[in-house]
Amino acid sequence: MFSIGDKIVYPANGVGVIDDIKVMEISGTTQEFFIIRILADNSKIMIPKDNAVEVGIRNLVSDEELEGIFDILKSDSPQLELSTKWSKRQREYQEIIKNGSIYEITKIMKILSDLQLEKELSYSEKKIFENVKGMIVSEIAQVKDIDPSEAETMIEQFMEH
Repeated sequence: MFSIGDKIVYPANGVGVIDDIKVMEISGTTQEFFIIRILADNSKIMIPKDNAVEVGIRNLVSDEELEGIFDILKSDSPQLELSTKWSKRQREYQEIIKNGSIYEITKIMKILSDLQLEKELSYSEKKIFENVKGMIVSEIAQVKDIDPSEAETMIEQFMEH
């Protein structure tokens, strides 16, 4: 599964490192916990080892899988089934982010990026856009071993195609 030192993605939080695995007793039950440090803000999250996959923790994408992300960024209109009603669409965005699929998150970023060319995004849309963009930038930077600003430039170039 995962080991100390592994770089992982924790949905809605982004790239993190497993700093430690601790055994703790809670309510008479002994459990192992991953201690994850989120790279974006150095916050620590403790996740039961048995629930890691359930909560969506995954390995970073591979170099080859990045090509799929870049294809989405270059596409004219990524396909994502979303409601036309903002409140429902916002919940759908949050659910997709919580799911943790980098491809679906990239589609959200691309859709919102294209939308802001047509009209100014609402405050909530801007927050979602910045959140998903930060997650994608962070993962690309880690996979490619480059500075986040380089990853952001790369994303912008692909979206300009």
